[in-house]
Amino acid sequence: MRLDLAFVSIKIDDKVHTHFLKPEDFYGDNIVEIEDAASWAQNFYLFKDDDAAGDYCVEWQRTIIEDDPEQAVEMIGAENLIQWALGNLAGPGSIKVRSLEEWFQLFRDHPLDGPFEEGPYEIVACSPEIEEHLGFKPTVAFSH
Repeated sequence: MRLDLAFVSIKIDDKVHTHFLKPEDFYGDNIVEIEDAASWAQNFYLFKDDDAAGDYCVEWQRTIIEDDPEQAVEMIGAENLIQWALGNLAGPGSIKVRSLEEWFQLFRDHPLDGPFEEGPYEIVACSPEIEEHLGFKPTVAFSH
């Protein structure tokens, strides 16, 4: 595989940006750093589809809860956790749910509310080398 000849085209604000990638641009399973001239560099998370992005967000939340309960309490709020334990509607945002699992479902349905800052962006084309490297054909990206 010649990943040094790979490219990805991402549609951002109705403009298609095509970037040639090097192996060192990739880190993690699906994260790539893309530089656009000297003006900016962004991390893009590439996903097979919206469902895969949602699943990623749920796993991100679960990891925080399991690895750093204090951060989880700060992020979710002790009052919300108590209300969920009692079976009551609560939530840190404008949408209220009855449990932590329902809260996870919100992230699955709305990945932008997770670890990402912008997106979703449509991936309009990518080289077979990217597909081979990732193990799937990416169709959507989010940035962080």
